[in-house]
This record gives sequence, C-alpha cells and structure tokens, in this order.
Amino acid sequence: MPTVRIPTPLRQFTGGQKVVPATGRTVAETLESLMGKYPGIRAALYDERGKIQSFVHIYVGDTPAGAVSNTPIEETAEISIVPAIAGGKQHRA
Repeated sequence: MPTVRIPTPLRQFTGGQKVVPATGRTVAETLESLMGKYPGIRAALYDERGKIQSFVHIYVGDTPAGAVSNTPIEETAEISIVPAIAGGKQHRA
C-alpha cells in the first residue's frame, strides 16, 4: 500500500504522524484516500476550485507529480507532500 509523507505543518491533521498509509493506484486516488481519512488536510492542499495549491508540490519518490496525476503508481510508492517555503532577506536600495 502506498505511503504518504506528511510535512510538519500538516501533521496537525494526522495526529502528528509523519508517514501515513493510503490506498490508490494513482497519485490522485492516493491523495483522495488520504483526505478521506484526514478531511482537514483538504483545505491545506487544494484551493476553492479543487486544484492543488500553487505552493504545494507532490513527489512520487524523487519524481515530481501533479496531484491530479492519473499515472499509475507502485503499491509500495512513497508520496511526499512538500509545501514551498518562502524566506530570506530582502535588500533595500
């Protein structure tokens, strides 16, 4: 069964779990399974139109994948949710 790595900011929805099991034969199915178990995570991943937030990146292993990807995944796939992090120092002229 695929597993999903949960980033620290989203662990509040998974009871603090870093990695959770999910079901699905594609990235999209697996994310739907995740949100079925942890409904609060949907708003953090998707916008009001049902599209993945622009600052959220999904990977299967080391390969980028879109949240609506219908590409088949292996039963042992590890999916990672990676939110973009902003930061740094702005220089003023």
